[in-house]
Amino acid sequence: MEETKQKKKGIRWLYLLLSIVLWAMVLAWMWVIFALSSETGFASSSRSDVMIRFLDQNFGLEVSVLFIRKAAHFFEYALLTSLAFFAFAATSRVSENNPLVEIPVSEMKSSFQTNAMLSIWITVLYAVLDEYHQIFVLGRKARITDVLIDILGGVFVLVFLRIIVALMLINKKRSECSDL
Repeated sequence: MEETKQKKKGIRWLYLLLSIVLWAMVLAWMWVIFALSSETGFASSSRSDVMIRFLDQNFGLEVSVLFIRKAAHFFEYALLTSLAFFAFAATSRVSENNPLVEIPVSEMKSSFQTNAMLSIWITVLYAVLDEYHQIFVLGRKARITDVLIDILGGVFVLVFLRIIVALMLINKKRSECSDL
């Protein structure tokens, strides 16, 4: 009886598989960011021009090169933060012995905050490294404002996710109250 109980407490294989896939996506997205940052200033400007023409021709939007470039920073790092957040969340649930597996509603905030903190640190560190890398790329410069925009993209995603979690908790409490 004791052995079967111990066998049940082990690895949750679906969470392990999900963790591996999500971490692979995090690394792949980091590679995409690195590859885009490795483009020369001319190639990067050409890519921005293509996007400006696309937005103008398909949506009638006239936007500046500066807006396109800063929006790209924002969304690149928003996606990195969200991928890292979900990767940490899945990883924390791999082991059934992990206390985060069965999260009481009162403790749900702490697991969210842990995953948010870890994912924003990845974003901050990679944003700084990315800007440092651009010092060595022809026609590119490192800008602290770009790092701040990258961090803002990450924070935006985390605030959005926090609102979603809060709404889910409110909805869960309402359904529990109506069941009584």
